[in-house]
Amino acid sequence: MTSRALTDLDIKHLKPRPSQYEVFDPATRGLAIRVSPGGTKAFVFLYRIGRHPRRYTIGRYPIVSLKSARHWASEALKLVGAGKDPQARKLLERERYRSSLFPAIATAFIEKYAKPNTKAWNETKRILEREFCTRWKSMHLHDISRHHVAEALDELVVQNGPSAANHGFAALRRLFNWCVERGELGVSPCSGLKQPAQTYSRERVLTNDEVVRIWNAAHTIGYPFGSLIKLLLLTGQRRSEVSRLCWADIDLETGLWTQPSLSNKSKRIHLVPLTGHAVEVLREIPRLNAQLVFPARGRSNRAVSGFSKWKRRLDKQSGTEGWTIHDVRRTVNTGLAALKVPPHIADLVLNHQGSVRSSVSVIYDRYDYLDEKRDALERWATHIDRLVAP
Repeated sequence: MTSRALTDLDIKHLKPRPSQYEVFDPATRGLAIRVSPGGTKAFVFLYRIGRHPRRYTIGRYPIVSLKSARHWASEALKLVGAGKDPQARKLLERERYRSSLFPAIATAFIEKYAKPNTKAWNETKRILEREFCTRWKSMHLHDISRHHVAEALDELVVQNGPSAANHGFAALRRLFNWCVERGELGVSPCSGLKQPAQTYSRERVLTNDEVVRIWNAAHTIGYPFGSLIKLLLLTGQRRSEVSRLCWADIDLETGLWTQPSLSNKSKRIHLVPLTGHAVEVLREIPRLNAQLVFPARGRSNRAVSGFSKWKRRLDKQSGTEGWTIHDVRRTVNTGLAALKVPPHIADLVLNHQGSVRSSVSVIYDRYDYLDEKRDALERWATHIDRLVAP
């Protein structure tokens, strides 16, 4: 390395060499201009913290002027004299920059809020990462406007349909509201925006013929998705509850599934009688995991996923289309009504939130209607058995 008096004219006349070199500025200790073989020139500051040499790139010339570089180096020397590392500020600023980018905000939202407080956090994570993190990977939280959100949702409606856009809007709204609550945003960019598409209450109920075809296709597909579909048909429980079923919560000898309050939508203990058909399905399931009945492949702590892929296979196998997995639950409810099961018993079987009694009665009457619920599901299982094996 060489040292010579530096002026703007001198810097402009510095020519590239086969290898990178530096020319120091005698006017400011540690300041040098670095010239690359390609001709790029940049100011650098060399210093020591204790016995450790440090190098800090101030910026490219002429974007950073000689005067500005000297001023920065002079201030940095004061920090070095006080035993402080000038690079620490740069690293802090870089970290602040990265942490305010939308993907980092989305990750923080999932880890700090969604995971501890919502059961469907994995779905929220998937939506945010797939639909928005890539789109806004270089955008700061404060730079995302209502227009950006509306534009993204409009494209979602076209590309993935109204339902996907509505789910994306819901995930974004929760994220931005969380940021407002924490003081990271003043106003949510979702504020004032309406849901992208109108939703309608579904009324799809599977016909007896469709139930037969879906049951037989599920039997052909087998574990895990086929077994899961059979349990959905036999119990009428929610997909999330069946897919996260734990061995510890079921008693195959007494035929009882005890759903903990934290694992179902009603947030209370729910007892599900298991008919002989349901017990038979469960006994045939291989115990691949000590905890979960339907573990994800290669993930001992995660429940099975990928329902869209499995349902496409089920549709093809059964020749049934235009239905959703949640339609199974509606079909069970309708079937119970057709079998003359009283509405309040059907509500208790399906654990409808509308059937919630007072918290005191729920605690003391935990086993109330258990026989009635078992009778209702036995009637339904017998109905399916007659359909499948007439």
